Amino acid sequence: MLRIGIVCLSVALACPALAKGGETSPCKPFDQKRMASDGFTLVKATPGQFHFLQGIWAMDPRTPPGLPPGDNALLVTRPGTKGGVVIWMSGKLACAPVEMPEALFALLSKIKTGALDATGDEL
Repeated sequence: MLRIGIVCLSVALACPALAKGGETSPCKPFDQKRMASDGFTLVKATPGQFHFLQGIWAMDPRTPPGLPPGDNALLVTRPGTKGGVVIWMSGKLACAPVEMPEALFALLSKIKTGALDATGDEL
């Protein structure tokens, strides 16, 4: 759990506005390059993974009702840690980081639909 907390803290450091709370807009600028330079792996969710994660969000009692904010998601992990963070994205803005367990990341790796090309666009 401590390692996941470190991931969440690093997400907050890369996007300080997310850590402040009480802001009117749920989406804030996000520095992906800084996260990558800090040793995190950031992978854009495929369309299949994104829709699967939307279902997880909708059924999780810890999240607000309805679908998550944004139009895509980043899967954030760090070598040597279990689990990671899903960051809901709206374009280049981070909307809602959510801690996810290792088991969920293992399931996501099995979802092969909607593969992305090298630039992150759907094939």
